[in-house]
Amino acid sequence: MLYSFSLIDLVPYLIVYIICLLNSFKKKSSLYNIAFFVVFVFSIIRYGVGYDYFNYVDNIIEYDNSSFSAMEWLSKILYFISQKTFHQLFFIVNSFICLFPIFFILKKYSPMPGLSFFTFMMIPLFFLESLSIVRYSSALSMVFIAYYFYKEKQYVKYIICCLIAGGLHSSGYIGFIFLLPLLYKSTYFFNIVIYILAIAFHTYKLDNIVYLLPGGNNVIYLRLISYLSRIEPQRGLMSIIVFFIGFINLLFWKKLISINNQNSDYLRLINLGVFFWGLFSFNVTLSLRISSYFLIFILLLVPSFIPLFKKKVAARSMIILFLSVYFASSFYVNIKGYTPSPSDRISYLPYQTVFYYKDYQNYKYRPR
Repeated sequence: MLYSFSLIDLVPYLIVYIICLLNSFKKKSSLYNIAFFVVFVFSIIRYGVGYDYFNYVDNIIEYDNSSFSAMEWLSKILYFISQKTFHQLFFIVNSFICLFPIFFILKKYSPMPGLSFFTFMMIPLFFLESLSIVRYSSALSMVFIAYYFYKEKQYVKYIICCLIAGGLHSSGYIGFIFLLPLLYKSTYFFNIVIYILAIAFHTYKLDNIVYLLPGGNNVIYLRLISYLSRIEPQRGLMSIIVFFIGFINLLFWKKLISINNQNSDYLRLINLGVFFWGLFSFNVTLSLRISSYFLIFILLLVPSFIPLFKKKVAARSMIILFLSVYFASSFYVNIKGYTPSPSDRISYLPYQTVFYYKDYQNYKYRPR
């Protein structure tokens, strides 16, 4: 049986949306805690949700240390333990690693944790992607919390978080170098140049960058080469949003810093994310996985846009509307392009749980 889309399948996401929406208007920690708990449960009991869900399950079933020798050390441990206990443990552990650092940092650093968490949920690059690219999303969150420990001068914890990130997904080792830009206080003009270069690279794709790199035979280098060797151009909508965010940041750059001096870090990191998005635009996977480590700081920056305007309620409402449309559009694009067939599926629909589910032919039994 092939899956056929039904509007009722959107109800679970609508419920989560409403809870996070209500949380975005409140400052009470109790509602913030409830929103996190709902999203966490939503993630850990899912079944077949996320394009790679069954690939992960197959890897757990087939796990053998000799066959998975190139796998990151911590992911190996999770595969092994899940194989010996129950498969869903892999998703439970990764959901906690992915979501708790977000919850923790936003509560510590964001002036409006509810709005920041809503932003995390609404930008498909973050929450929705975490349902599919599980190990990477966990690494992303660990690097995010590594930033917190770095700023708090807890350097041992910072190093541990970077090691855990790399142990989950090799890209996580970027945590050891992504803070270097913070040591150099780049100027506003320099960031304008970075933004222009990002657009230039996106327009004139540097798909031969692979030939500029020195040789090597380590796992990280070989994986990077495998990405660079594949030409998978980005889709238009996501790129438009990324460059729009970069433009708005430049437009209000100095005002945002005047509201909160910490925004200087967030702005420069996000702008680097825009740059890497453009630089690697010839490969959608690589651009997403490198730039997200920097773009995620938009979660901490968003609340600072509200004080820029006299009508703060209207400003917050416009931000929420923009994010809501962005979230809905990701579903619209996927649903519109879906035609039931053995080789096609929608990554996030239908939402099913481990307690009750149907195994659709084009989901569990699709060609690998």
